[in-house]
Amino acid sequence: MYENVQVKWVETTAVVNAAIARAAAQGTIQNVDIIIGKTVNVPTSVLTQIAGNNVTLALHVGRGLALTITGTDIVGTNASFNVSLVTSTIPAAAKASVAENAISTRDFSFNQDGAFPFHVNMHMNFGTENVGKTAVLYRFDAATGKMVQVGTFIVNADGQAMFGLNQGGQYVAVVVEVVEPSTYTVQPGDTFGRIASRHGMSAAELKAANPGIRNINKIKVGQVLNVK
Repeated sequence: MYENVQVKWVETTAVVNAAIARAAAQGTIQNVDIIIGKTVNVPTSVLTQIAGNNVTLALHVGRGLALTITGTDIVGTNASFNVSLVTSTIPAAAKASVAENAISTRDFSFNQDGAFPFHVNMHMNFGTENVGKTAVLYRFDAATGKMVQVGTFIVNADGQAMFGLNQGGQYVAVVVEVVEPSTYTVQPGDTFGRIASRHGMSAAELKAANPGIRNINKIKVGQVLNVK
């Protein structure tokens, strides 16, 4: 992560003003990129400045992570945003419970667990090799010792995933390959057992893949079954 970053907020104010003017003139959301490092302290004055406007602060933390705050998500003029990214202390067993079949794993943790004053997005770079795969975000629940799923995102063409956050805490994001089940349409003369055998399955496995079937001896021509 970027270390010891000193943001020149006075200069940033002028950049934000220009972005607000462009947003109003063009009717589009304008981004203001800021390298901020692992300690994120956005002055209330800057948040008040963008509140209600189509301007997004892209706060680049480093290590392929960025937090974004959009003015239209800020309600009121007394908001502040002060958090730090810290080393994860999620127990290895909890992390392993969601990372077992993952293609890629990343984590990030905040120095506080409480609610944020407004909606924040976390952008994560998983690399273009993961384009089209599914990124899943989990938050560690200290009370239960378990990971709780809080969001999913299909990795885009730039290798990026984005997750909405409303509170701090400790998070793990994993990339997985979601395989959609294949299907088979029942033909005249088919039996449940023959269909299972044809697809390398036992009758029990085929039944488990199709929980809506009550009687395997009463499948109908044209019925669609999930198979391997």
